[in-house]
This record gives sequence, structure tokens and C-alpha cells, in this order.
Amino acid sequence: MSHEPFCSSCEITLNILCNLEQNMPFCHFSPVRTLSDISPSLIDELKQWWLTNADADGDGRISKEELRDFLKRQGYWFTSNRTGQFFKHNDFNHNGVIDDDRELTALVEFGLRNLKMKIVKM
Repeated sequence: MSHEPFCSSCEITLNILCNLEQNMPFCHFSPVRTLSDISPSLIDELKQWWLTNADADGDGRISKEELRDFLKRQGYWFTSNRTGQFFKHNDFNHNGVIDDDRELTALVEFGLRNLKMKIVKM
């Protein structure tokens, strides 16, 4: 599975990783695990990456179903549980979609901490 850079100016690529048991690719670089390790401009690019990849209908919002379907396409298991937990704790305005800056930031952090997403310099 190849990964296209989403930040060509700094040549950083986002690798979405699952457990090795799921036969997904594994990266030997050390991961970034918290938002404090990332520049604000990169956080903005990661938010855009999520919208570009998970917002299936292109309305600028990510629904629970869109997030679940995106995670399934990436090979994650228990996607209903993962998305349910994410929305329970991070849908701050309780409208059923990820649509504001604070929620998108939470989604970036969720990816880093819970989905084993890694940002590596290529």
C-alpha cells in the first residue's frame, strides 16, 4: 500500500497502520503521538486530510457513518465501537457530525492515539 505525501513542502507522509495481526503495513520510524509534537500548520493539514479522505459526500462534515465506513476501508476492526466512542466524547456541539475546528482537532488526536496513525518524515 503506497501513501501519497499530503504535505509536499515538508515531505511528510501519513501512514495509517493497523495491528500487525491484520497484515497491514508497519513502519519502523518513531511515531508522533500527541498534538504538542506537531506544528499548528501540520495540524491544519491533518484536519484537511481527514476531510478529504473521510467526508464521502463532500459537505465539509464527517458523519458517524462516514467515519465508520472510512475506517472499514482502511482495514480497521470494531469500527462501530470506535466511531461511537469517538462521537460520544468529541461531538462537542452534539449535532451528530464532525464539523468544527475543535472536533477536527480531536479527530487528528484520535487518529494519532487510538488508530496508530503515524507521521513519518520520508
